[in-house]
Amino acid sequence: MATAGISSATVGPVPFDDVDGELLSSERLAPEGLDHLADMVSSLPSKMEVNLPLKLRLYHGFWLAEIHVPAAVALRRRFVPRPDDVIVASLPKCGTTWLIALTFATMARHVHRPPAPASASSHPLHRLNPHQCLSFLEGLFTSGEEAKLDTLPSPRLMNTHMPLAMLPSPTLATTSANSSGNRGGCKVIYICWEPKDMIVSMWHYTRHLMPAVSFVETVESYCDNHSAKIYGPFWDHILGYWHASNEMPDHVLFLRYEELLRDPAGNVRKLARFIGLPFSEAEEEAGIVEAIVELCSLDRMRGFEANRTGYVDAQRKIPRETLFRKGVVGDWVNHMTPEMACRIWRSQGNASKQEFGISLERIYIWRFEGFKGDLSLGWGQWYGIEFNAVGPVPFKDIDVDGDQQATLFPEQPPKELADLADMVSSLPTKMDVCPPVRIFSYQRVWLTENWVAAAIALQRRFVHRPDDVIVASLPKCGTTWLNALAFATMARRAHPPTTARHPLRRLNPHQCLPFLEGLFMSRGEAVLDALPSPWLMNTHMPHVAERRHHRIRPPPRLQNDPVPDMTFAQVFESFCNGARLYGPFWDHILGYWHASAARRDNVLFLRYEDLLRDPAGNVRKLARFVGLPFSKAEEEAGVVDSIVELCSLNNMRNIEANKTGYMDPRLKIPRDALFRKGIIGDWANYMTPDMARRLDDIVADKLGSAGLTF
Repeated sequence: MATAGISSATVGPVPFDDVDGELLSSERLAPEGLDHLADMVSSLPSKMEVNLPLKLRLYHGFWLAEIHVPAAVALRRRFVPRPDDVIVASLPKCGTTWLIALTFATMARHVHRPPAPASASSHPLHRLNPHQCLSFLEGLFTSGEEAKLDTLPSPRLMNTHMPLAMLPSPTLATTSANSSGNRGGCKVIYICWEPKDMIVSMWHYTRHLMPAVSFVETVESYCDNHSAKIYGPFWDHILGYWHASNEMPDHVLFLRYEELLRDPAGNVRKLARFIGLPFSEAEEEAGIVEAIVELCSLDRMRGFEANRTGYVDAQRKIPRETLFRKGVVGDWVNHMTPEMACRIWRSQGNASKQEFGISLERIYIWRFEGFKGDLSLGWGQWYGIEFNAVGPVPFKDIDVDGDQQATLFPEQPPKELADLADMVSSLPTKMDVCPPVRIFSYQRVWLTENWVAAAIALQRRFVHRPDDVIVASLPKCGTTWLNALAFATMARRAHPPTTARHPLRRLNPHQCLPFLEGLFMSRGEAVLDALPSPWLMNTHMPHVAERRHHRIRPPPRLQNDPVPDMTFAQVFESFCNGARLYGPFWDHILGYWHASAARRDNVLFLRYEDLLRDPAGNVRKLARFVGLPFSKAEEEAGVVDSIVELCSLNNMRNIEANKTGYMDPRLKIPRDALFRKGIIGDWANYMTPDMARRLDDIVADKLGSAGLTF
């Protein structure tokens, strides 16, 4: 068969859509003949797919579209893999389109060099949808057009949603030759996504086809005992490739969407090594990896004409633009109730126990608002598969409205204030001068009315995980710097400190950690459950607070209070008499100091002066404390020094996210105010000798007896 533009010397992969010419009728192969298989197909158990207008048949333990059952038979009998074939496999809606684009761009880079951003280019991905660049195996074998595969030069790049069990045995064979003398053993790249996010993505993708199907019905269809979803049960589909990747790591590469999203460049390098086309030193220096990542980025691809028009499935009118919706991790929290999420985990656990006889030994604790209790771990974790990203992840990437949670003046009063008035009105009260807010002495701590509500909510509802890490301090004690160092240290494996896309190069450090009192003040703490472990959080609350319960109603709003003029002398006086937000400062410091002495494994007490004198040494101490010590290889690679440099005051103050915007939109506190000097001894430029002596006397009196000196 003549094929335009493809010669015997062409090196693959070539865009499959460029394979020209229709097959002659004599060249078409019926997929084992529908008539011949009609009786077999009709005898198989059937169900209707909830999210697609398809009848499914249960074939060899998997639910396939009825039209794909003959194709599965033909695929197993007639597909002859070549040793250098590459197959991209996945369940639908698991990042397939992105992985296809990255794989094609990586494999074809010597023929189709990835263009520089915003440059005009004839690169296939500029003019074709990624799915047009490779062959979809079940589609070809359904239409009897698999002969087109023979026209493709090696290496061929193909795509399938079929479970591994449906592929012919020579696909991963490494020893025995097939009837053609071909030893098979091609490469398979598999990608999976956290099941809850996968379900959300499938519902959005198909909702225009089945508008009457609710999200609740979609979730239920995935939790059905027989999991009557196309290509399902999804746990069997994933486990098939997972086991193969462990048994034959040279032939099956198992990727997680979350990891690909966190480090696309690193995973493109891994992919290139796996298929035997590693990037050369010259390519690295020329920025080819970054150019491929940019070319295949969601923002870039959704702007191409081929991805904005036309249909993925012309018969069902599924527009191509639906392939480029969000692609974010954790979107399920915006769609699922706690009960839905628990139902998904329960269904996975029960199915695994029945199918594989797994004993339930580990416990996964969900802490959703309104739900208390332990749930059995999902099946994936018994097999060592971690679907959820490894924390900490930037909180701003999970909670897009996170900046609003730290405000002292929320648009709406906290819900905990619904019954607060009688108790709050009985508390001692003063006006703080910096910031100018009315504060109340609650359990011997001076808090705003909103933070009183937050303190009660924290005491009542916060349930920690064993690996949680909380950064605590009084305001203006180096909190921003420590937040940055702690995040960069704990997240260094997902986000190496030298990468251009590091979260701290695009976000303010406070956007990377949830602020506990802000969340609990607004009853927004359920969003914490979107975060993978370990959690990294921040608070200014003191260490010890009694658990008390009160009936309260809203007190007068802060706006009615007069705002005094603020002088340094007034600020100094408020510190000395203890009537400061989160004060008295000596009680706040002593609470954590005593806890660090009593429970050294749980509380690490740092002094800003020590951190400033030896940041690298204290970063190492911090890493050991949180159970993530630096390895010898990391030390030799200079990772500690890279973290210190990334989080340095000079570096952070020049990052756009730290130069613009506000820490508190209502108070108009600009973010650049967080990066002023950070030096030791600046007090000498502001305090009189009498002020200094008075403060030294207070420190010696309040803290000296505990052995705490400065």
